[in-house]
Amino acid sequence: MNRITRRLSLGVSLATSLLTVLALAVGVGALGSCTNDDGPAPPKACVPGRTLGCECEEGGAGVHSCLADGSGYTACGSCTLPPSVPRDGFIDATNLLSVFGKGGACLAIEDFDRDGVLDLMQSVGAFPGKVSFMRGLPGGEFLVPPISTLDDGAFEMKCVIGDFDNDGFTDVVQAAVGRGPESVLVQYYKNKGNFKFELQNDAIELPSMPDHLVVGMTAWDYDHDGWLDFVVGRLFTAGGGTSGTPNSINDLCKFTSEADFRCLVPGGNYPGPRVYHNERNGTFKVDGNLLKPPYPSSTNAMTIADINRDGKTDLFMSNDYYANHMHLSTPNGYVHAEDAAGVGEYNHGMGATIGDFNNDGLLDIYGVDIGPNNLWMGVGDGKLENRGLQLGIATPTHFHSNWAPIAEDFDLDGRTDIYVNAAAVVANDPDLVAMANTFGNIQDIVDQYDLMFWNENGKGFSNQKLPHRVYTPPNVIYGTTAVADTDGDGDLDILSSSGNPLVFRYLKNQQRPGQWLVVDVEGTKSNRDGIGVEVQLFEFGKMKQIRTIGTQGSIGQSWNRAHFGLGDRQSVEEVHVHWTTGKTQIIKNVKANQVLMVLEE
Repeated sequence: MNRITRRLSLGVSLATSLLTVLALAVGVGALGSCTNDDGPAPPKACVPGRTLGCECEEGGAGVHSCLADGSGYTACGSCTLPPSVPRDGFIDATNLLSVFGKGGACLAIEDFDRDGVLDLMQSVGAFPGKVSFMRGLPGGEFLVPPISTLDDGAFEMKCVIGDFDNDGFTDVVQAAVGRGPESVLVQYYKNKGNFKFELQNDAIELPSMPDHLVVGMTAWDYDHDGWLDFVVGRLFTAGGGTSGTPNSINDLCKFTSEADFRCLVPGGNYPGPRVYHNERNGTFKVDGNLLKPPYPSSTNAMTIADINRDGKTDLFMSNDYYANHMHLSTPNGYVHAEDAAGVGEYNHGMGATIGDFNNDGLLDIYGVDIGPNNLWMGVGDGKLENRGLQLGIATPTHFHSNWAPIAEDFDLDGRTDIYVNAAAVVANDPDLVAMANTFGNIQDIVDQYDLMFWNENGKGFSNQKLPHRVYTPPNVIYGTTAVADTDGDGDLDILSSSGNPLVFRYLKNQQRPGQWLVVDVEGTKSNRDGIGVEVQLFEFGKMKQIRTIGTQGSIGQSWNRAHFGLGDRQSVEEVHVHWTTGKTQIIKNVKANQVLMVLEE
């Protein structure tokens, strides 16, 4: 097979005449006293159970709750941490996209034409929409008009990318809502090179899906045979419809504590996510036996990683109105493990991302929600504990509707940070207001900022509000996110979309110069993209960092590389590449500030 080696251009830096870097807006302080964020301290009498925001003495945001007897409020708690090192911000460089219009939910960053520069795939327009490709230029710009488009769609489209035929070019699978005889049509487009994509009409067994929408999709070599398979999530209507859930489904959602928001929807006989197995001959067949019931009523996002540390990739699903699901690979097949692991809470999940946030060699899961977000930290023996409140994650997201988080080291200090795309909660959506007002008070529009949670050496997270969007959307919305080093300066830039319909934005990372390493793998026995491959950095015989290729972007799709910040280190003692075949490849004495190409031996 003729293999085309992937090369990443370092490009050139963004011109300084763009935009001024915004100052940080961070929360600070540990637990402490506070005042009401609406003015003076609250009166002694209060509504039992009500939670209000408060300001900590040291600065920053916290929350306090009315006591059960209504006599007063608890002390201000859950205050966020100060940044240990000042961070530069992000600039809004959306003008470099030359695309300010409506978009759909199909977003990915990859070198589609293999010229060494990253390109952009996005769905433009929503009624109808087209999946379009913008050729990338060195320095992080993208040419418009689109150089190529896929077929039209009647509504928004979801996509997943990967080299499904192992020929060296990145292909596309899209779910076009409103095109199939049963609402959703799943289609496979083969990349023929030079931005030419050919629809494979007979490639998909059971291409039509009787669903209202499709949200979550992911590429996943679940049988570790070296050929990428894919999974399509399903989102059913909340007003009865296919799922049979009650018309007032939001009435079943509530805050159960300051940091816990749950949708207590009972289980049911729902169709599960659809798994498509790669038959290696350009076709995909449905594997109906892989994921066992019970199934969620709606799957918003999926992500993969070796969660139980047995050398094989597992699947985590973030489900709207229903419990999270985690399917672990075992000798007896993929089994439900969410309850045993401690991540099976009922929630209103709109996305998840996986990383090792305290560098202990165990993977952790960050899950977004309407209301306080969750951070489940691995504690060993396959168990995880939700520490979102203690680590400063829950409070800043208490009145947020979040989507599409990303776990990466954005400031290059060697610790994994979190980006989260925020959506609006507004007064003209009575269901959302009723949920958010279980504790708290929404007057009109709760301003939403995309947030960067900076990892403060495992002690918790400070938070930075990123540049505000041009407008606040008029209703509850959703979003997508993808990240990559688009300009070749070593730090990760952010492409995201939010709104209804979606509007794209481009945030350029303006970190101070730091040390970094990008590991770009090419499988020969594993899938060529290396999706599911785990890359580990070792120093003095101890694992320091972990990245799983292909796990970032639970709705959008980031580049298929492993990116590491190195702090002030000039080299890495050992890079371990764990292929999906089960073999490990070790590269020693790797210099910083380079793209390390690793070909599977």
